[in-house]
Amino acid sequence: MVTNLSRFIMKYYIIALLILFNLGLNAQNGFEVLISTDQHEKVVHVIEDFNNDYILVGKREIFDLNITKGYAVKLNQTGEILLEKEFILPDTALFITSSILLPDSNYLFICEFGDSTLQSILGIKTDVTFNEISRRYYIMPIEYSGIQDTKVYQCNNHIYLFGQLWNSDTSTDMYIYKLTYEGDSIDSKIFQMNYGQQVWAILDKRNNNGFNLYCSGWFPDEQLKMKRSLSHLITIDSLLNITSIGEVAGGLYMQNTAKWYNEKEYLLTGKYNTRDYLLMGILKLDTAEKILASNYFGPGPDTINLPAPYHNVDFISKNDIFFAGTININYYQYPWQEDPSWIMLARLDSNLNVKWEKYYGGDAFYCVYDIKATSDGGCIMACIRYDHTIQDYEWDVYILKVDSDGLVTSVDDQNHILISEAILYPNPGNDELYIRTGLPDSRIEMYDINGHLILSKEIKNHFQSVNTSSLPSASYIYRICRNTDLIQSGIWIKE
Repeated sequence: MVTNLSRFIMKYYIIALLILFNLGLNAQNGFEVLISTDQHEKVVHVIEDFNNDYILVGKREIFDLNITKGYAVKLNQTGEILLEKEFILPDTALFITSSILLPDSNYLFICEFGDSTLQSILGIKTDVTFNEISRRYYIMPIEYSGIQDTKVYQCNNHIYLFGQLWNSDTSTDMYIYKLTYEGDSIDSKIFQMNYGQQVWAILDKRNNNGFNLYCSGWFPDEQLKMKRSLSHLITIDSLLNITSIGEVAGGLYMQNTAKWYNEKEYLLTGKYNTRDYLLMGILKLDTAEKILASNYFGPGPDTINLPAPYHNVDFISKNDIFFAGTININYYQYPWQEDPSWIMLARLDSNLNVKWEKYYGGDAFYCVYDIKATSDGGCIMACIRYDHTIQDYEWDVYILKVDSDGLVTSVDDQNHILISEAILYPNPGNDELYIRTGLPDSRIEMYDINGHLILSKEIKNHFQSVNTSSLPSASYIYRICRNTDLIQSGIWIKE
């Protein structure tokens, strides 16, 4: 049984768990860290530096005082906090959206900042102890009232910043900056296309031949009639001029991550709609946008499942691809969601087949923002956590590092976060039960409170529906088994 994490009266409440074991000559570490203050805080981006420490960035807010501060934290391989720092601009909101490991081992923090008169990007270069070395400002035109979703992309020894600028209360223009590693601006472009646009990811076209921009928004069709595009692919040349507008392969839209897999193939992720489901999709494509492999994740109808919005796919080994998202977002309650959610993490092979698939949480609201494959064979995720029973409208920072098997185990073999191999949804439910698991070829068994087996069904695929209309309203014990092994058990309630 999983209980809520207790809140202590102190500046920080931190749980760090560690598992250390030999894997050849390398060690793998798993830990979770909860950073809880009386401020609203989140981290949205994570990197690993040359010392194998982890740097996460985001913001802290004090709503009553209208204060927003940039926030950075460094952890070592065991989850110990080595360093924290808040970055403040007087009378101005500051949000660190990305961090870059520079060739000289220093860091470059990319920040959004602004007030009622000015919107800009700020680059803060620091040393490894977060001491500031220099600043660079990239001022946006005065007609823009806001800036959001700034991300970074690195290729050909340059840094590219991209995101959205608000030109009204309802419409955005995309922008892109090209920088040197010293922070000098070489080129920039604001794409004013008359209709609101949002860019989620970019991918270089190799040979310094331009970029693909994976976008969503409005644009006119050939008859100049306004058309809603869930996704479109905009190509630009090396001078940042638009060369074409088309469709994104496979119908993926929003929350996109694009990453080269090899010289001729790349991975693309995003949301995916069917008539009944809102899923998280991942594709492998060639340079002609032909789909070579695909896979989709989500527990079933009536759930909203979102890939991590900053980056949701990463790998070091090409046969070990990590893909992450959040299961069970409730837009009617967001951001102070009372319904529980899960961090989903899947490890895939080179053809996007599932090696394992795990779900973390279910005892509070979790949301994963970024993922990074780590040098020890595992991965680390930048997340938030909110428990409405003990928190007063403020998020906590939650950092989850798992080993190559997706495990987070302390020295006493006790996990503070529930790790599940399957999700049963909805719970409580009625006449139909949906099961999502990374372990197909298993079975589910239902028992009444007297221990009598009343239902047994094979789970042949990663997603399975079970008709429960014949069961009376009651609480049932379920068991999911594979061969002779018990995978998971719990209580399911039929209303």
